[in-house]
Amino acid sequence: MRKRIGGIALAAAFASVFATASTASAANEGVGWKLESGSPYYITNLQHNSTYTLTFVTQKSQSWLTPYLKVPVQQLNAIPEVKNAGIKFVLSTKIEGGTNYQNKKYCAGPQNHIMFLLKYRPMGKAGFSHALPCYNTRNNSAWGGYVEMDTEYWTSTGKENTWFGSNKAKAHAMTLNAVTHELGHMMGLDHPDPSKFSPNENRPVMASPNGGYLNTNGGKFTAADQRGVKKLVSNGG
Repeated sequence: MRKRIGGIALAAAFASVFATASTASAANEGVGWKLESGSPYYITNLQHNSTYTLTFVTQKSQSWLTPYLKVPVQQLNAIPEVKNAGIKFVLSTKIEGGTNYQNKKYCAGPQNHIMFLLKYRPMGKAGFSHALPCYNTRNNSAWGGYVEMDTEYWTSTGKENTWFGSNKAKAHAMTLNAVTHELGHMMGLDHPDPSKFSPNENRPVMASPNGGYLNTNGGKFTAADQRGVKKLVSNGG
């Protein structure tokens, strides 16, 4: 389930949502990338001159997930189009959102805060994590929300296990990819159409199922994923 938010009345919000859906075009999909521009998500852009802050619901999630999020945050901040638009991603140590999450008020958190937590099989399926993004109905920009990372990727102490295979280096890269994949959903990236993958490029991190685990870039968005990020940026201009 993905929630949507906005600073306008509910009826107007739904009107905005359906109007956006009816005007969605193929311009929000390309080779190896796709935006969350169709029902029920409607995220089409990253808002310019905005800071997207990554925080944690518990101290445990902060301790386990911080090393994995450093990779995509550093990469995103280095993309020229992201920098030129005044967009910044900040990895915080802040613990927040626990009350909202427990009450299932997923979009009641602060604007542009993406909150991570750990949960066993959040989608009821082995190995599947779950993004719960929110968006601003005024302009369909990414707002924030929650990410539930499946604890099966780690042991009870936070050490990586063999969920992604016995090759430790590859399993580590795949775990990094899993976290980056869910962050991509929060930004507005959807699962791209496999028929549109380029045979000359690495498999996108946003690929489904279980996102891009055939590539071992270690949590970095591929060239295809980055084209989607740049589209989100250009749509926010």
